[in-house]
Amino acid sequence: MSVTPIYPAYVPSYATRESYITVDEFLAAPTGTDTTQLLPGQNAAANRDALAGVIQRASSEADVFCQQVLAATQDVQMAPPQGWRIQLRSGLQTIWVPVDNTPVIAVTGATVGWDPTSVTALTDLTGVWIGRKVITVPVTGITGVPPGATPGIYPSWPGGGGRIWGYVNYVNGFFNATLSADVAAGATSVTPSDVLGLYPGLQFVIYDSLFAHSETVTVASNYTPGDATVPLVSALTWPHNSGTAVSALPPAVRQAVISLTASLIKRRGGESLVLASITEEPSRKTIGESGMSADERHAYDLLTPFKRVR
Repeated sequence: MSVTPIYPAYVPSYATRESYITVDEFLAAPTGTDTTQLLPGQNAAANRDALAGVIQRASSEADVFCQQVLAATQDVQMAPPQGWRIQLRSGLQTIWVPVDNTPVIAVTGATVGWDPTSVTALTDLTGVWIGRKVITVPVTGITGVPPGATPGIYPSWPGGGGRIWGYVNYVNGFFNATLSADVAAGATSVTPSDVLGLYPGLQFVIYDSLFAHSETVTVASNYTPGDATVPLVSALTWPHNSGTAVSALPPAVRQAVISLTASLIKRRGGESLVLASITEEPSRKTIGESGMSADERHAYDLLTPFKRVR
């Protein structure tokens, strides 16, 4: 007999995964790191590609240390096995949903019910309140019969104290992408490679290390989240090429990834082969710098404020 599999709803996702810094940004940073021999004997393009791979691993290390993806992601917070307790405050029935990942940017859906096997998506998110680590969701209007209640619609239930099950969809993290098309000076909109985490009023930086003309911009109030073209409050001062980083990541996170990238490169460059004599094969490999490097310590110090508190 075949069994229909059950899939979890809480797996985080993101449309694209951009590294937290670009190759040009790392090359412009004063790290004292040689990137021309990442692939000995290969040309400049191959070494540049290798550097992009190291930066991607460094970005992942930052996520691992912080125990959450720092870039904007779509997440789902599931109710615990015992459900969420209904709170009655000022006559309004709500649930308080502690979230695993922060900062919360938006709540995109809530699906709840009196029984874990029968839940319904709320059609109105009016009244949802986003706190620093808790999302408050009004649950007035849930149809069905809660335990101990008179059949009908939930507001007829006499008070709080019951429990419901379900999950809340939310977006958390910091917008991080690259430009997918060139933009000229004076342009009033940009087209990022990914728009997850963008919303009206958000400020982000165009990190143009190539022209040394970085600038801070603000998303216009008429932007509809999810649209590929992002209107800006003010026109751009400088032109920017496709592939330029556009990000709301805190500068400390970006500096941490620069330090982690330098550490990964130096760690590989610090390896050496040990020969008993010049006539024998190498006997082992050693690392020139043992323990955590200064670059790593600096990176982890910068990332500590963004580490998830369980």
